Amino acid sequence: KLPESLRTIGEAAFLCAENIEQIFIPGLVQNIGVDAFGRSSDLNYIDVDANNQYYISIDGSLYSKDTSTVISVPANISGEFSIPYGVKVIDEFAFDGCRISSVNIPTSVTRIKSAAFSSCNSLSEVHIPASVSNIEGGAFRASENLYNLTIDSLNTGYKAIDHCIYSMDMDTLVCCLVPIGDTLRMCDGMEVVAAHSCSGLNKLKVVVLPDGVREIKHYAFLGSSLRAIHLPETLKSIDSASFYGCSDLKELCIPNSVTTIGKEVFASSGIRTIVMSDSVKVIPYAAFEGCALESYHGGAAVERIEDLAFYYCIMFNGEIVFPETLRYIGDQAFDFTGISDVEFTGVIDT
Repeated sequence: KLPESLRTIGEAAFLCAENIEQIFIPGLVQNIGVDAFGRSSDLNYIDVDANNQYYISIDGSLYSKDTSTVISVPANISGEFSIPYGVKVIDEFAFDGCRISSVNIPTSVTRIKSAAFSSCNSLSEVHIPASVSNIEGGAFRASENLYNLTIDSLNTGYKAIDHCIYSMDMDTLVCCLVPIGDTLRMCDGMEVVAAHSCSGLNKLKVVVLPDGVREIKHYAFLGSSLRAIHLPETLKSIDSASFYGCSDLKELCIPNSVTTIGKEVFASSGIRTIVMSDSVKVIPYAAFEGCALESYHGGAAVERIEDLAFYYCIMFNGEIVFPETLRYIGDQAFDFTGISDVEFTGVIDT
């Protein structure tokens, strides 16, 4: 039982909790963080005090008081789920880990937020109505049995092709649902791999990006089972944590077209050999932290190596060559590595 004086329930407060079947939200609660009740495997009912001014319970699921947003559906609900007409937004992680097999999305819904249907492993059927004008990256991330997703023919924003959701202009891969076989061949003409779009995919092994792709957004392949990926010469940027936790990815060649990589971009990954772009000037915070790196080459334009960049790369026991352009090495950038030899002829700023 939550205390009556409670005003805030933090982000992921009950994430993956066990042995909780019902939760009663007191009347004074005015802020509930993202994914507060996600993947609580025994949870089948969320109730709300009738005097609460911010939230309401409808059939045991949590909604905003004005019923415009579905916020959290208990994970232990199974079968077919119907979202009430009038709901406009399906919130982040609203169905996280739910056991539902299908969902009816009403024509009042206009927005499906990132990871709204994350890890719904029993979900096999979804129809997206024409009213939906905003589907955020990875809306159906890691729901790998979703073989039957359709988009209304009158929807002007999105189309479904080969178990993937693309923007109507084919500029952006919004979400990969279930790869065909173990290889994802993205459609020609696309330019952006959206945030979270391929994260958590356990069946994904190989990705082929077409020429023309210029951006890989943050968390794009986070925690996937990716083993190989071809990065085209048109690629300009790889955002934060794009390949974080990709433990099966062993080597990567970053083309010289890439000018920026984000923080933690390869952290905790299985990468052993990497060829860095000669156009990248900054190795950002924790870029390779905790990864399996053994060999690093390239990076002829690097000027800064930020804090924790190669921290705890314990298998890194060879040599590393720094370019003369290098001017700064951050705190603990190479702590807990086994680097045997360093070659550098430039000047470090102090």
